[in-house]
Amino acid sequence: MPILFKTDKKDGMNCNTDNEIEKIWKMVYNLSLNFLHDETLAEDATQEIFAKANSAKESFRHESSLGTWIYRIAYNYLVDQKKKKSKEQISFELFEQDVNNYSPFENEMGLSKDEMKIYVEQVKIGCTKAMLQCLSPEERFAFILGNIFDFSSKDGAVICGTTEEAYRQRLSRASRKIKNFMKLNCGLLSPDATCQCRKRIGVALERERINPDMLLHHTESTSIRNYLASMNEIDEAAEAFRSNPFINKPAKIDKPLKEKLNQLAEAGCSLSI
Repeated sequence: MPILFKTDKKDGMNCNTDNEIEKIWKMVYNLSLNFLHDETLAEDATQEIFAKANSAKESFRHESSLGTWIYRIAYNYLVDQKKKKSKEQISFELFEQDVNNYSPFENEMGLSKDEMKIYVEQVKIGCTKAMLQCLSPEERFAFILGNIFDFSSKDGAVICGTTEEAYRQRLSRASRKIKNFMKLNCGLLSPDATCQCRKRIGVALERERINPDMLLHHTESTSIRNYLASMNEIDEAAEAFRSNPFINKPAKIDKPLKEKLNQLAEAGCSLSI
């Protein structure tokens, strides 16, 4: 598991349970955001996942870290929700048609170099997250865990409720699909590809995928790669996703629930001493 999010003392936990719960909440939110590609839905999902953790707290046996246990709840909830809405699934074929048929943006707005940089980054973030929506729910979650947030195969298998071998195969399939699509269509991997972030600014504005007001309120964000304490080197396709921002949103956990989760975390500390 990424070092910053380990919750077991033998792996470096300092038993500051408030801090650990905050970290877990932020990870669940960022997992949900990448999985759902919608900030409002991600926040609602995070609240629901923590509510489910509260309801299921008696089933936590400290066989894994508290974080791993909650991420397992997140996996079940998010994948189940997506399966219920399977008709909304998009495909790589449809996405490929879209990214290769558009009118290139020629900076008709007269954007400055700095303004262009902000818009290009927003297009890249939106497009990479949209790419994830072309994967099956199970493959998508595996890709997010393994290639974006650097979870180990062991942790990924526990979270996804499968064997390490099955998890690695699922992650490999997802990685192959993303990389093949990007090599054929995406300027981040193929300089001569039709789809270039700067050329998609006009389309993104027309579809309200990016907000012109962001130029007035833009602040520098920390990338996923820089936010996590330690990450393995990985291929250029996955790196495009890791350069997206980690949303460091304050946790919204009511006091009674936080106290209950703290009790579980504290019990984990005492068991590992």
